[in-house]
Amino acid sequence: MLKKSFVPEIAIFLITWLVLMIGGRSRFFHDPGTFWHTRVGNDILGSYGFFDSDHYTFTFAGERWIPHQWLGEIGMALAHEWNGFTTQLLIVVTVISLMFTWIGSRFLAAGVHLSLVAVFLALGISASSTHFHIRPHIITIVGMAVLTGLLIDLESQKITWKTWLMIPFFYVWGNIHGGVLGGLATFALMIFAWMIWSRIGWWRGPSIAYLIPRLIAIFVVSIIVILFNPYTYHLPESWLEIYRSKVLPEIIQEHARLIWTDLTGIMVASLAVIFVSLFVSCWPQRPKATWFIPLVWFVLASQRIRHAPLFAVTALVVIADIFPYSKFATYLERKGSDWFIRRSEVTAFRTWQQRIAFVLSVVIFLVTCLSLEKYKIKIPVLGADWVKLDPEIWPIDLLPDLRSIPENPERPWHFFNEFSYGGFLIFFTPQNRVFVDDRCELFGDSWLKDFVSAENNFGTSEFLINWQRDYGDFDYVLTRNESFFDHAFQSDSDHWKVVKSTPTANLLQRILPSSKP
Repeated sequence: MLKKSFVPEIAIFLITWLVLMIGGRSRFFHDPGTFWHTRVGNDILGSYGFFDSDHYTFTFAGERWIPHQWLGEIGMALAHEWNGFTTQLLIVVTVISLMFTWIGSRFLAAGVHLSLVAVFLALGISASSTHFHIRPHIITIVGMAVLTGLLIDLESQKITWKTWLMIPFFYVWGNIHGGVLGGLATFALMIFAWMIWSRIGWWRGPSIAYLIPRLIAIFVVSIIVILFNPYTYHLPESWLEIYRSKVLPEIIQEHARLIWTDLTGIMVASLAVIFVSLFVSCWPQRPKATWFIPLVWFVLASQRIRHAPLFAVTALVVIADIFPYSKFATYLERKGSDWFIRRSEVTAFRTWQQRIAFVLSVVIFLVTCLSLEKYKIKIPVLGADWVKLDPEIWPIDLLPDLRSIPENPERPWHFFNEFSYGGFLIFFTPQNRVFVDDRCELFGDSWLKDFVSAENNFGTSEFLINWQRDYGDFDYVLTRNESFFDHAFQSDSDHWKVVKSTPTANLLQRILPSSKP
């Protein structure tokens, strides 16, 4: 048995934090959004303010585009200002670790042994880690977990004044990431489900006549307050535009269908099997409406892989609530196993002293890490400059050459670039303009389809000629080594010369005078 002075949540936090800091050193920076989100935050805090048109590309310069994740982008910019990408990693890993620690505390409070809790959390992290990137999307993963826990508590007769905190909760979430739509939809679904549960006699919570009107009021007010932002109704309008896109599942991996044979698919399927098994084993116990939330997100995850972490975290939160009702828990209890000890009251931490110990430990730990970073003290994992961008993903070796390009007094240089390099160039060479990046709502489905066709060697040369006719000549080119774009430009040695070639990417410059490839 664990000593009463031992706070298992501290162990969960530190182990999760350490694993993610080491594993995420390069891996959390594989998404180009990290770079352009940071640049957007810098521009909002700088001379641009809350801008509403594109100034990063030369293809769609001046077209309407709003930073619809503005609050998250400001946060990313401020974190980067402290000590670069390492501070961004520190904050994101801390947030994720706190989320899994909170989920673990719900398991512990339900009577599940720490060893078994570790197994559940490891499976949940494995099922969702492919979407652990330094991006505002992280807040949607955390928000969905917290929302699920709150809804479960409401259904377990734990309605308090804290329920009204859902309004600022949704407001902050909505200004950080558009995934708040999923949260609001889940909230609305539960309100509707609870009314049905009341009709069929399955409702076990507080008076439905007391609860439902208040929840509907909270839901409506939450929608209204989200409109109080620098872009008013254009903010949710941008979310819906992205959601309605038909081409994103074809060109962006996180919008594609879940592949059941890869590691993420296997982990999601494994977690789903465990969840369903525990769910079914609760029979003839009347199920709570909130127990169905993971099933909804499992269906959505099968359609878009970006929903996999939302299924994973909601499943973990619900499993923590289901477990004491399951036949597996009954079996362990009958055997006298310490893998499960039924508790009379569910509380996240057993004593207030443990809560204070946990909070103080995390605060001291975080302040220590931030101080090491601020004063440029290089200690592995904890200290400054821990992050290492992967040279096989990003053209790091070309940065000196990119930064040495003199500014053009007449206009910014026009860079033709691969799709994944747009965000990289936007951040590291702000004096230039890119051809494309992954802000897909700016370009539109039709334009993106043409780009994908050219990228896959369907009329590549013709597209390049037409694009230069429409948008002006390219001054520089940044291509992936051996890509179809790379072959198209390097085969035209009369018009292009290689500035530098690396195993990852190639930088080419137009041979003046200007001419079409």
